[in-house]
Amino acid sequence: MDGGDEHRYLVHQQGHDPGVASRIYLAHCLWLLGYPTRARAELVASLVLARQISHPFGLAMTVYMAAWYHTYSRDLVAAAECAAEAMAISAAHVFPMWLASARVVDGWVRAEETPGDEPIALIENGIKDWKAIGAEVGGPCFYSLLAEACLGAGRVAQGRAALTAARALRDKNGEHYWESEIDRLEGELHLVESPVDADAAERCFERALGVAREHGARSLELRAATSLARLLGARGGSEQRRGRALLVAVYDTFTEGHETADLVAAKTLLDALER
Repeated sequence: MDGGDEHRYLVHQQGHDPGVASRIYLAHCLWLLGYPTRARAELVASLVLARQISHPFGLAMTVYMAAWYHTYSRDLVAAAECAAEAMAISAAHVFPMWLASARVVDGWVRAEETPGDEPIALIENGIKDWKAIGAEVGGPCFYSLLAEACLGAGRVAQGRAALTAARALRDKNGEHYWESEIDRLEGELHLVESPVDADAAERCFERALGVAREHGARSLELRAATSLARLLGARGGSEQRRGRALLVAVYDTFTEGHETADLVAAKTLLDALER
């Protein structure tokens, strides 16, 4: 998968180097499958190769995809840096798709740092520009980032509308890899709306857990298990013990990446539920 001179003509024929593209997509797949350390190694290799080739369109694509990857790993600094670079390259060379896409990530980072209307508007404008050029692939993830920003700001109805849009594009284009996270976010929105009536949220988390297991997406399974274990833990007693056992079963399948945000959050919750 190493790019090189033998592939250089494909950069101009296809718009990117196959070694770069295959590595960046492999990084995303490895993260979903539950191998964050190996995923990051492929991400770094892809970026190194893209910079060596120095093809603006391919570099913009790769840096944007790296920014997107960092939304998975919850690395706000790296996501912001990659989004800013992708926006700069795309603005200089007029690549509207990567420019709009990177703006979505930039808005999400800002929402994570300071929840509110302004970052939500940035994400919405990025999605609007992205849709204006006829793009659809990746839409479920974009709308999930919007829903997450709305969740942080307490905008439940707007968050639900974003998830409805995510599901519509999922069904239209068959993009089911992010389905578990859509269900999990719906559960979190239920909890914001009605913390004392958690049955609907529990059903969403259980559905998210089942979908992630069906897809073999261990990183999303961990997120769903963490949300469900947190909900069960709040009930105390046998439900707390059930939640902890459920989360331990998922956490213990990970052999790497224990310093990453989702695994740190899961371990922190496990420690709290043990008390």
